[in-house]
Amino acid sequence: MEKSLNKKELAIYESFSKQISTTKRRTQTQYVIALVGLVGSGKKETSYALASKIGAIVIENDLIRNKLKDAKLSYDHVNSIAQMLLTDAMAISANVVLCSDFIDTEKQKKVSNIAKAFKASLYFLRTVRDFDITFGKIITDTYNTHDFFAKAESVWKGSLQEKGVVVKLREMFRRVPLHYVQSDKRNGAWSVKPLSFIDFTINTSNTKVFQQSLKDLVQTLK
Repeated sequence: MEKSLNKKELAIYESFSKQISTTKRRTQTQYVIALVGLVGSGKKETSYALASKIGAIVIENDLIRNKLKDAKLSYDHVNSIAQMLLTDAMAISANVVLCSDFIDTEKQKKVSNIAKAFKASLYFLRTVRDFDITFGKIITDTYNTHDFFAKAESVWKGSLQEKGVVVKLREMFRRVPLHYVQSDKRNGAWSVKPLSFIDFTINTSNTKVFQQSLKDLVQTLK
């Protein structure tokens, strides 16, 4: 995969690779947990909360995008860089949580191949959240110069904070059909799309329910 990267992209990969440490694994089995969820569904919160419980490295695609954006590079090789980092982490027998949306079958296949090569167990973890909670969090979150959504391109010319909200809402709407199906009835309600490859689902709408679901998942992974 390195051959597909130019010098600047390779330097970005190397900067992240240096940060991969021998995080103490708290499970007997080596795991790769790949997140699946709509923008604003709580993938980031879930990734870091789970990683702290099972002793895992988090590979967050948005952080890679930020570095590429700062270097004035395209996002074409975000997934390649993430996969290279996953390979590095697998090589030191670490658990890994992949903070990205693995709704795409090609991404699923590639991470599956890497996990199999290292005989690690791969699970797909879905995050869901009530739309009202999602909208509220997107609108009230703080966006700054370090935030992927605030730095993304947009025709909106408002403040950095406003642009962060606008872009995140735009990206959420764009990907809704991948994760939800709309009723053909008059009210047009959306419901979570059934996905056969999902192993676990966590609802992040309610803190108490989220914490219990996380606890149950950790017990399963032990």
